[in-house]
Amino acid sequence: MLDCKELVTHVYKKYDSTTRQNILVSEIIKNASWFRTQQSSINNTTVEAKDIIKVRISLESIENIPEISKGDIMIRGKADIDNLSYGQIREEYLDSFTVGTVTYNLNSLPYSRHIRCEGN
Repeated sequence: MLDCKELVTHVYKKYDSTTRQNILVSEIIKNASWFRTQQSSINNTTVEAKDIIKVRISLESIENIPEISKGDIMIRGKADIDNLSYGQIREEYLDSFTVGTVTYNLNSLPYSRHIRCEGN
């Protein structure tokens, strides 16, 4: 797939039975593209950034398909999230977003199979 040459870090919650709490886990995903559309919204007298980020992950040569869900965090590049909370991750890595929508395109030709996720 064209332009899928970047790394992204996928951060998601996983239940830990020993502590009986959700913990944050990260995985590096290769063969991704990262597109940012700059937008803003005006509230009374303030302007707030509402950029929309779209990530496309090529599944052409991936054996284990990542399970991306709404609410997960995607970070551009390789990220170290040890000892960071969900909110701290977003503050630390400005080139990141919370996944709002995920679409899996698995029923096409092998070279065009991909995952598309979008958020802000």
